[in-house]
Amino acid sequence: MLFILSFAISIICNGQQIERKKVFGGYKYTRDSVDLSIKDLSNTLKSNPESFQLIKKARSNRTISFIISGIGGGLTGYALGSSIGEGYVDWTVAGAGLGLFAVSLPIALKSDEQLKQAVDLYNSNLTSTTYQNIEPELKIFTDGRSLGLYLNF
Repeated sequence: MLFILSFAISIICNGQQIERKKVFGGYKYTRDSVDLSIKDLSNTLKSNPESFQLIKKARSNRTISFIISGIGGGLTGYALGSSIGEGYVDWTVAGAGLGLFAVSLPIALKSDEQLKQAVDLYNSNLTSTTYQNIEPELKIFTDGRSLGLYLNF
């Protein structure tokens, strides 16, 4: 019975951790085999103030990166599109677009790193504080007429 209880506790422990899997273009985060968006991660990490602060910074940097890269992509697309229609490429606009896109890359990488740190911090706090201190205790007792089990966490 004690073995079954320990096994159940370990399943609960592993079910709460957020897993990170490398995919094309970044990472995919899952919990209990369910994909988590950055908003879901933010809601999950609210219980850990340090992780929550990191994910707030990551979300902010991610938004800034998306805006800058979107403007850069738009400028580059406009310059290349006008070359098809007019036969003339405005290299200044195309260069500015590529420059903005290049500026957004380090910001996006920083955001990914902050997100990774937030999840790692959350997972380390789960295992170090929540579950390692559980020591179940099983006692069998009798008073002569009956038999009982006492389970204490």
